[in-house]
Amino acid sequence: SRLQITLGAWITARRHGWFFCNPPADLSAADLGFPICHNYDFMLIPGLGDAITPFSGPDSVQGPGVYAPSTTDGGVLSMWEQIWEDQDAMFSESTVTEWRRMIFNSKLRPDLDEIFWKSRTAVTIAINVRRGDIMPGIRNDIWVDDRVNIGLIEAVKSVIRERKGNGTEFELHIFSETYGEVNWHRYNVTGDVVHLHLAKKKNLDIEINYRDWKHFVTADVLIAMSTFSRLPALARPGPGPDGLPMTVYKTSRGMRKGWVGFWWDRTSDRIRLDGLRGMPDGTTRRVYPVPDRSLFNCSDLSCR
Repeated sequence: SRLQITLGAWITARRHGWFFCNPPADLSAADLGFPICHNYDFMLIPGLGDAITPFSGPDSVQGPGVYAPSTTDGGVLSMWEQIWEDQDAMFSESTVTEWRRMIFNSKLRPDLDEIFWKSRTAVTIAINVRRGDIMPGIRNDIWVDDRVNIGLIEAVKSVIRERKGNGTEFELHIFSETYGEVNWHRYNVTGDVVHLHLAKKKNLDIEINYRDWKHFVTADVLIAMSTFSRLPALARPGPGPDGLPMTVYKTSRGMRKGWVGFWWDRTSDRIRLDGLRGMPDGTTRRVYPVPDRSLFNCSDLSCR
């Protein structure tokens, strides 16, 4: 997404002390408080000069000039690969805190300015389920079916119970889109009260995105299953001694230190969690089964 480019360039600029600004036409970036360019329609300006040079990471900066981050998939990937490699410096406490402040300060109209969390004692779990543009047979490299999502939720709950006790209560919130092809009732097999927050198909309401992002930042557990949730996840505080707040993301993609890696082994149909903290036995890895497919051979109202 365009905002992924903006955020990556902003993080890089802060790391190197470069001047940064964003195109005036990019309203979503302006809403979040990113500086706006008035003389140039480019995002990263490390110095003064007239030459416009493609930017794909710190190594592409050879001196003063106007640098424009590449919008190609390869250019974005290269920039973020260098961010992950230098993340101790890239994700300084001041940068993470500032990104969190920008998200919290994004303005919402009154009908969206609400807090979803209902309980003061339950562990809040937010999961971003990517649907619509990603379905079986389309981008199988990142497709994760509902069965695996539910297994992942149960695995996370099991980890937390090990540390906080079997009586721990959970509050589950699912963030996704209403494309009509998902049977959300099947998530009731977790035994939790499931709170659904579904944006309309091809949602273009940026304020709904900001509302969801604020909840992604504040949840006790965030299961980030796409770029949409990974960007605000970068604003989350690191885990404490008890492992909370916990951020779960796919092991095969860019991750911040302190996050819990999630891996679905399709051959054994098992889930692996890596990088756990605060476990009673001191280990950092757990393996869990995925729920059997027979649990999902049911009608809408019987999936409980």
